[in-house]
Amino acid sequence: MAETVDTEIELIPQIAKLYIKQKVSDTLPKELHDALNNIFTKGHKESTDKHVSNSRMLEYRKAIIASSLPNYGKRVEHRVIRGRRASIYNALCLYTLVGTAGTKKIFQEYYATKSSVNKREFKLLELFAKKELSAEMLFFGVSQSSFENIKNKLIDNNFNLFTEQLPSPFQSLKAGNTDLSPLGVLYDRNVNWHSFIENYIKADKKLKSKECIEAKSILQNVTDKRLLQLPLVKELSDSIDAQINENKDAWEYLHNILN
Repeated sequence: MAETVDTEIELIPQIAKLYIKQKVSDTLPKELHDALNNIFTKGHKESTDKHVSNSRMLEYRKAIIASSLPNYGKRVEHRVIRGRRASIYNALCLYTLVGTAGTKKIFQEYYATKSSVNKREFKLLELFAKKELSAEMLFFGVSQSSFENIKNKLIDNNFNLFTEQLPSPFQSLKAGNTDLSPLGVLYDRNVNWHSFIENYIKADKKLKSKECIEAKSILQNVTDKRLLQLPLVKELSDSIDAQINENKDAWEYLHNILN
């Protein structure tokens, strides 16, 4: 008789939604849903999907996922072993930086060296750190230091990738913060990034031309107010406000002298 493993109540997508602070009624963005499915369940040895089902590169799943075949159906049910939900958070962190394949490689490298005296390297993170980041990533405060901070945690022998949380890749957040809520915006298909980035560039040019009121107006007209909370946008907005206040102070000073 197979040994029963205690598991978390929530399914993988539900746990992910908690970490990115989505409402229960919200649907997990498809990109994140598919990525987590690929990382943790796709091609599982007990699944009808035989894709890489017995690959040695997926051994890490044994430390995270418990699978069972319910009596009422043929569909295999995959649940997170109790106490291992941090693995879902960490998968989201890594996916943000290195994608699906990279995340699987890092999980497997960690799993394969967990009991080894050999030093972990995670060279994949170094490789990706050298690549140019997309405009969207820069808006969210992801930088080369995001890779370094996560790598430092991974090579720490006292850190457990399955039960503890990595630093957030969004470096603009406070040190030690593990908030992944920006992912809900980053992978929201309703966000028109092309249009938004164009408006950001226009506002930045207006600021440099000392047309601060026009710059502020451009940002105020952004429809999705969540975008105004992005690190680079908040920085631009603060610069605009500072310039407006400086102009106001200069005008008041000149007015007082003339009077």
